[in-house]
Amino acid sequence: MHKIQNDGSVQDEVWVVGRNIPLGVQYYENAFAIRDTNNYRPNLDLSGFQRFQIWAFNSMDQDISVTLQKLDLGAPQNIQQWNGTAWAVAQITVPKGSTYYLLNTALPCLDRPFESLALRISASVAPTSGSITIKVVGVPN
Repeated sequence: MHKIQNDGSVQDEVWVVGRNIPLGVQYYENAFAIRDTNNYRPNLDLSGFQRFQIWAFNSMDQDISVTLQKLDLGAPQNIQQWNGTAWAVAQITVPKGSTYYLLNTALPCLDRPFESLALRISASVAPTSGSITIKVVGVPN
C-alpha cells in the first residue's frame, strides 16, 4: 500500500504475514530537467530515516555532477570524505543516459545518519533533453 506524504514522498507499508506489524519503507523521489550550467540544490529531509540509500538516474544528454552538502546554519557546506590519502569533496559524476546509480557505493560518507542533506547538481555543458531523478529509499526511525 502506498501513502503519499505532505512533502510528496511516498511511504510503502510492508506487513509480516500473519502479524499486524508494519516494517515500513519510505522513499522520496524528485525528477527535474536542467537546461543550463547553474547549480541546483534539492534539499533532502532525512530526519525520519535511520538508514537510507540515495539513487540517481540521469536521462539527460550530458553528464551531471552531484556534490553532497550539509545544511548548517542555513548555508550549504560541501561534505569532505577521506579518499585514502587526503580529504576530498564528496562528489560523483552521473553519466548521461545512465541506469540508476547507488550514490552510497561511491560516497561512503552516506553510510551514516543525516538529518538533512543538500545535493548540488550541475552540468558543465547545458543539457538539451531528459531529466535527472533523485530517489531516497530508507528505513524509518
